[in-house]
Amino acid sequence: MDYGRYRNRSTPNVNGTKVSTHNGVTTTNAYVLPSRESEQTYDFEVENFHRRKANGEIFNNPYLNVKKIYETNDRIVSTFRNWNSSNVTLNSDAVDFNRTYLTEQITLQNWVAPAVNLDTLEAERNAQINAMASVNATDVDALAFAAEWSKTKNLHRDLGNALLGLFGGAKAAIRKAKYRKIPLYDEFGRPILNRSGKPKYKYLHDPASEKLMGNTRGQSAANLYLAGRFGIAPLINDVESAGKYLEHIYNPRYTARGNVSIQGQATAVKQLGIYHGFIPVTVQTTRTFEARYGILYESDLLSRAMAGLGLTRPFSSAWQLMPWSFVADWFLNFGRYLDAIQPSGLTKTLSAWGSTRDTVVVTWIPGTYTQTSAPPPNETWTGSWTGSLLTQETTKHRFPWSTSLPLRPGFGQGFSQMRSVDFAALVLQRIRAKF
Repeated sequence: MDYGRYRNRSTPNVNGTKVSTHNGVTTTNAYVLPSRESEQTYDFEVENFHRRKANGEIFNNPYLNVKKIYETNDRIVSTFRNWNSSNVTLNSDAVDFNRTYLTEQITLQNWVAPAVNLDTLEAERNAQINAMASVNATDVDALAFAAEWSKTKNLHRDLGNALLGLFGGAKAAIRKAKYRKIPLYDEFGRPILNRSGKPKYKYLHDPASEKLMGNTRGQSAANLYLAGRFGIAPLINDVESAGKYLEHIYNPRYTARGNVSIQGQATAVKQLGIYHGFIPVTVQTTRTFEARYGILYESDLLSRAMAGLGLTRPFSSAWQLMPWSFVADWFLNFGRYLDAIQPSGLTKTLSAWGSTRDTVVVTWIPGTYTQTSAPPPNETWTGSWTGSLLTQETTKHRFPWSTSLPLRPGFGQGFSQMRSVDFAALVLQRIRAKF
């Protein structure tokens, strides 16, 4: 893409130093490090921007910015000595590399940090769907609320029953099978006796005694959790949303946004040979990708009012009423896709854009050491290596968007810690698990 303007800015780094001593002769050298911070920007220069903006003109120009940061504070100090059998020093070396050694070795060893592969296309797809679904977004789903009113009005009773089941069901368990003891008689009605002269008995099994006595404590806990998580909490949220909907001041111009952020890490260990040993250098790459899409649009009052109540999106209401639909959305976000493909009333798109931010942070950390002896016996090497090296590159990109809808719903984020608890409670309630 051709940009109309290019800008470059950089901040120099403090030079590193290399001090080496060989047999009493000291040499000091300065080492030029990469820029502490550098930034390149590609964009467009708009003439009379403020005046034209005040007149209501909308601008949607592309933009590209690359910013790099280089921070290093590593330092290696070591001495090497070689002497004969009479303890006379044959030669000695001392080095003090301040903020230079890691930089040198990465170049000399041709080390490359591990790459982090992220599904950036999927992140952008979800951000696009979220932006389109936010056009005249639903504030209160009146259709779903009306369909679930019979359950909502009994919610306080269900919550009370769950509390009683939790605290009153501590002794709930399967009652042990019972047997009835019946004496035996002969055909003349006389009791049959055993050798000891005592009556004989038979035992009849009583299956009614094996029925489950009420709810188990585990099921009661699941009921209580689910009533609060998917009953009380959504009800409170609906009431708050209804209050905001009634207090909302109509504005003909709105901005719908969709944001998605993903992150990944990769770690590797490099081995640096130094004198007669190896020192590990740990390198970690952290990558964060953010996708943001937006739509500036105008809407009339009636469309905004109907959409706020969810009246323009009946299929979304039907999806919410389906059992386990929210669990399906953890893996394939079909509910959000339905919001995006259904009409949102009379709207006029004024501008649409997409933007991404890709940040890659690489950290190099050498393993520390205190002393290393190398053969033959008349050689010693002592030293320490501390500090780290950090590089960061952030790429920002902004571009016009045609508001085209992806061909399929976006993938969900799967199980999280909270969702794992939700799923366990649902399963526990369904299978009537017992603690």
